[in-house]
Parts: sequence; structure tokens; C-alpha cells
Amino acid sequence: MSDTASHGPVPVRVLGVSRLFSSGEGIRDVTLTVGTNEVHAIVGPNGSGKSTLLRVLTGQLRADQGIATLFGHDCASPDGSAMQRVGALVDFPAFYLQMSASENLLYAARLRGYPISEVRRTLDAVQLSRAARQQVRDFSMGMKQRLGLALALLGQPRLLILDEPTSSVDPDGVELIEGIIREFGGRNGGTVLFTSHSHDQVERLATHVSTLVGGALLSSVDAGQEADRPVSAVFGTADQRQLRDLFATCGLEVPPMQADGAGTFVNQMELTTDQALRLQQSCGGAGIRIVEWRRGFSHWHRQLGTRSARGDRDDG
Repeated sequence: MSDTASHGPVPVRVLGVSRLFSSGEGIRDVTLTVGTNEVHAIVGPNGSGKSTLLRVLTGQLRADQGIATLFGHDCASPDGSAMQRVGALVDFPAFYLQMSASENLLYAARLRGYPISEVRRTLDAVQLSRAARQQVRDFSMGMKQRLGLALALLGQPRLLILDEPTSSVDPDGVELIEGIIREFGGRNGGTVLFTSHSHDQVERLATHVSTLVGGALLSSVDAGQEADRPVSAVFGTADQRQLRDLFATCGLEVPPMQADGAGTFVNQMELTTDQALRLQQSCGGAGIRIVEWRRGFSHWHRQLGTRSARGDRDDG
């Protein structure tokens, strides 16, 4: 598949990417495309793989399989070419605490070859100009978050990748950051990919929404649309009666079930995103693990057959 669209390289393309940890958490076989001028939100419960996906995109983690590209450049490339037109705020920003805000940004600008004028521009953008000479050690958590966004805005990138950008920010700061995201995604050639736990924030900002559940991409739709996607799953229990009771408690039609080496295989459930999230939460309350989510029976049949032949077990 080409990474070039009619107006140039696609900002974000993820093809069959998996990255799993020893705990079993991570992402599994994620395929996603983010186009130019999109404000694309990644949502899902804790542990669903949102931050893992962003770390793969920004080169902090290497995928176990699949390929991820930014503007056509492989995210795993050691030369860092994928990040040339990208600003990122993933994890809590790290700064030299004994240096001022402007000194931190100036140091970063010089390393990246950006003009000094970028320091003032980005400080103005996040409304930290008055605190420019203040040592970062004296900043509040919200001010540090805004300074992290200023760092991401250096060099006038074409893509922003932001992990919970309004975390630890007061209401005025939230309004400011949301305004920056909205303006950036609305301008010519600007794209934003961000994660959020706030449904209200996603509704206010996002043009597209992708939902991760259990490390798998459950749906990816234009904002405001609701997708009924047939999905399959393996539940980490052999007690099918317990599972049937769980589905009934959630108000869901009880699907066909089949015992598997890893637990119980449930085929092709017709679930909305909200129903899938409710099922995930109910499983946690009942002490049942969802080993994996997947779309498509044929894919699952191959995966389960391969795993059974190897005797593997996902302990995540």
C-alpha cells in the first residue's frame, strides 16, 4: 500500500502493528490511517494500548510486527526521519528544572536547527511569556504540561501527537490547549492525533475517533458516527456459564461460544463501541480477563490454530 495520497504523504499510517509486553498488555494487529487536517482521537479504557501506540509512532518503542509510518517515513528508522515534521507530547515532559522556560526551549531549538524566534512564538502560543525567565522547578504541573506543548510546537510541525494533553491542567489551561488543537487541525495541512479519557473533550475536538479495547482497534469512524462492528474475542475463562450470565447482565445477546486452549472463544459479536466498553468493564468486575479482541473469524481461526499448535498462552 502506498503512503502517498493525492495531496502528499499520509500523516499517519499503521499497518498490522503489534507491540506486547510480558504482562500481555500492549497493542495487537492495529491498522489505522490518519489523514491530513484530521483531529483524530484515540479513546479506550486504561490498559487498552493508547500510549503504547503513540510510543511506537514516536520511535520510543519498536513494534514486534507490522509497520508504522509518519509522512511515509518508517517510525522504526534509526535516523529519526519520521519525526522531522512532527511535534510530540507523549508521557510527562522532561525539562532541565534549574533552567528557565525560555532556556529549555532555546536549547531544544538550537539542537533541532530552529530559529530563535520559535522560542517566543511557542511561549506566546501557550501563554507562558510572562513566565519565560522563571525556573521550571517552580512551575506547577499544568504549567509544565503547557511548556511541553510549546516544545512540541517548535519548528511549526505538520503533525502533533499528544498523549492526554490536558492532564493536570486547570480549566483555563484546558480551554487554551483545546483551542490550540482545534486551530492546528483546522489549518491547511495540520493534523492532530491525541488520546483522551474525556468524552466531552473528544466530542468538542475530534473529527475522527478510534477506539482501542484490550489492545485491539475496535472501531475507527468519523466523529458522531457509531459503528456496529462484528468482533471476536477470547475470554480467559473456561466457565461458559459464567460468561453467558455476564452477557445477560450487560443486556447483550448471548453469542455462540467455543472452548479454546486460552479460555473461551466467542465469535462475531455485533457490538457498538459503548457495548464493548461496558462488557470490558463488567469482565473486570467479575474477575474475567479478555485475552484479545479481534475482527473477522478467518483471522481468528488462523491465530487460534497457530497458538494451539505452539502451545502458547497469552498471560496478559
